[in-house]
Amino acid sequence: MKKVIILIICAVMFSVFASCNGFKGCNKNGNTGETSSDDSWTKPEFDGTGNYIFKDGKTNYQIVIPEKSTEKERFASTELVGILAESTGIKLEVVTDAGKSFTENSEYISIGNTSLLAESGIEISDDAKGINAFQISRAGKSLFLIGGKEYGVVYSVYEWLNDVVNFEQYYTDCYTLETSVIDIELKDYELVCKPDILRTMGTAGFMAANKTIAARMRSPYNYSDVYATDNEIPFAHSSLKYLPLETYYDEHPSWFSDDKTQLCYTAHGSKTELNEMLTAFTERLKKLIIHVYGRDIHEYDLSNMDTPTCCSCEHCLAALDKYKSNAGAYIIFANKASEMIFDWMKNDPEGQKYYDEDFKIKVMAYHKFEAAPAVYDEATKSYKPAAPEIALGDHVTVMIAPIYTNFVQSIYTENNVAYYKVIDGWKAVSAGNMDFWLYCTNFKYYMLPYDSFNNMIEYRKVLKDAGALSFNDQTQNGNYGGMSGWHILKAYLSSKLSYNTKLDMNELTDNFFDAYFDVAAEDMKEFYYGWRRFSLYQQNVLGAYTSSSSIYFEALNKKYWPKSVLDDWYKLANSALEKIEVYKTTDVDKYNTLYKHIVCERASIEYCYLMLYSSELGKKREQIKANFIEAVYMNNINTPREGGSMSDLINSL
Repeated sequence: MKKVIILIICAVMFSVFASCNGFKGCNKNGNTGETSSDDSWTKPEFDGTGNYIFKDGKTNYQIVIPEKSTEKERFASTELVGILAESTGIKLEVVTDAGKSFTENSEYISIGNTSLLAESGIEISDDAKGINAFQISRAGKSLFLIGGKEYGVVYSVYEWLNDVVNFEQYYTDCYTLETSVIDIELKDYELVCKPDILRTMGTAGFMAANKTIAARMRSPYNYSDVYATDNEIPFAHSSLKYLPLETYYDEHPSWFSDDKTQLCYTAHGSKTELNEMLTAFTERLKKLIIHVYGRDIHEYDLSNMDTPTCCSCEHCLAALDKYKSNAGAYIIFANKASEMIFDWMKNDPEGQKYYDEDFKIKVMAYHKFEAAPAVYDEATKSYKPAAPEIALGDHVTVMIAPIYTNFVQSIYTENNVAYYKVIDGWKAVSAGNMDFWLYCTNFKYYMLPYDSFNNMIEYRKVLKDAGALSFNDQTQNGNYGGMSGWHILKAYLSSKLSYNTKLDMNELTDNFFDAYFDVAAEDMKEFYYGWRRFSLYQQNVLGAYTSSSSIYFEALNKKYWPKSVLDDWYKLANSALEKIEVYKTTDVDKYNTLYKHIVCERASIEYCYLMLYSSELGKKREQIKANFIEAVYMNNINTPREGGSMSDLINSL
C-alpha cells in the first residue's frame, strides 16, 4: 500500500531537547542566560548572519562527513539530504572531508567529527559529548552539526531541520514540514543540548518496526541495541539462560533456588560451589561478549526470571536479613562476576581484544528483587547502603521495574510512595547508574485508554533525578501498527518528555492534534479531553484504577463505560469524519490518512460497544462491527491484549 504523508505547516513548532543552552538565546522572559520562573523551557532564538545556505532556490553548500565516518554520521547525512530535498526541491551533495580545508568563506554543512570541525576553532562543550547530546555551531559561513555518543549527531540534524523548516515527526505517516522553501539563512548558532534521560526505548511496536521513525522521535533503541543478546541469552530474565537447569542441576543443585525458578546467589552457602557458579557464568558471558563484539553495546543482562519468586534457603534468608533485600546476595554475585570479566578484558591476551571501559552487568530490581539493599537513616533523612560491600561496582548497573506501581496515580500517592522509596533506596547503592522499565497501558485491555498522561512529566523528573541511563515506558509492543485509546499520542509525548522534562505537554498535545487530525482536530480534542475528564470520574467516584498493579485492572465493565458517555464520544468521532470530507475530492491521500487516524481512535469506543452492549445495539451492531474490523485492519492493530490474537477477538464478535 502506498505510504501517505500529511504535510502541515506549523509555525509554532517547538523542538524537544533537554538542557539546551542557547548562548545567544532567551527564555520566556527574554533575559538571556536566566531560568524562567515556571521551570519551563523555551526554544532559543539566534540572530541571522546575512549569509544564506539556500537563496532564491539555489545553494552552493555541500554536506561534509568524515572520510572514516560512523554509521550514525552516514545516517544523519542521509536524513538531512532527504528532508531538505523534500522541503526545498534541491538535493545537496554529500562528500567526505578528504582534501578539504576550512576557511571563513567555506560553504559547508559539516556533520560529525570532520577535519573541518578540528580546523574551525569551535570549542565543543563537555555537555555535548555525552550519550545522545549534541551541539550546533557556526564558524564563518559553515554550519557544524556535532554529536556526542550514539545518536547525538542524528539528533543535531533533526534539531536544525526543526528550526529552519519546522520538521517534526508524530507517527509513521504524519510529520510536519515546510515545503517550497527557497531561502534558508545561516544563523549565528551556538546551541548545546543533552537529554534528561540518556536513552529512550521505543515505547510502542511501531517504533520497533521502523528504525528511522523511532530515531526521528528520539526513541531509536530496541532492547538488542542496548543489551547484549544472542540465540540463547535474551535482553531480560536471562539468569537461567546462562546457567540452564537441564545443563547444571544434576551436578550443581545448590546453584538454583529450592523451587528451581531462580538462581541461588549464595549457592546454598557453599564457597566452593559459588566460585564454580561464578566461573560457569563468566565463561558463558565471555561468549556473549565475543558474539556482540563490534556493536555499540555495553550492557549484559543478568536479571531474575519473570516470576515473583526467589531462593528461600537459610543462607539467602540470612542475606535478606543482613541486607534488607533479596537483591543483596544478587549484587555481590554480580559485582564479583563483573570484576572477573573486567580483569579478563584488561589482563588476558584473548580478553584484551574485547576491552570495553563501559562494560556493565545489569541486574534487575523486579518482583522479589525489587527492594533496594538500603536502610533509611533518620539522622540524615536519607538512605544508605545496608552494608559497605553492597554498593554496585563500577561495572554493574540496575534496571528498576516497579511492576506493582499504579501509573495512573502520582508516584507520591499512598499506593505508590513505597515505589518512590524503592527508587530512593537504589540511588544510595547505585547513584546515577540506573535503567528504568515503567508501564503505560492496561495489558489485559489494549483497546481501552489508560490514563497515565497526568503523571508523565512527574515520573520522568523522578527518573532524571535518579540519573536514568535508559528508559522504557512499555506499552503495546506487540502492536506493530496502530494503537487505539490514545496510545499513539502517548508514544509521541513519551519520546519528547523523556528527552526534555521541561517541555509544555499541552503545547505538544495541541501540535499533535493539529498535525494528526488536521481540520478534525477540535472534535478529536474534545473527544480526548472528554475521556481525560471522565477518567478522573472513573477513579475518584467509581473506584477504577485505585489499587496497585493498575496495568492489569479489570477495566472492561459497564460501570466504567456507560453507554451514554460512549455515545457522546462516538458522535464526536463521526463529526470529525464529516470534517475531513473536504479532502475527499481535493486531496484523496490526505483524506485517507486522516480517515485512518480517526477510525483508529473511534475503534476503542466500538470495542466497548461490542464487548459490553452488543445486545443493545440493535440494527447498528453490524455496522459498528464492520467499522471496528475496518479500523483494526486499516491500522494494523495486531492484538487486543498482551499475548492475545486480534483474529480470535474478531471471530468471537
